[in-house]
Amino acid sequence: MKKELSGEDWWLIILTTYSYFQVHEPHLFYLTQRRKGAKELRVWSK
Repeated sequence: MKKELSGEDWWLIILTTYSYFQVHEPHLFYLTQRRKGAKELRVWSK
């Protein structure tokens, strides 16, 4: 895997992750949308 990703690669990863969470982890997706801040970062860092 390349160490540096282009902007387009990052957007693809972000969109794919969002889609996955919406389908497979709706409760986590809901929490990330409702609670902004440190708690959101902890969820995504896992």
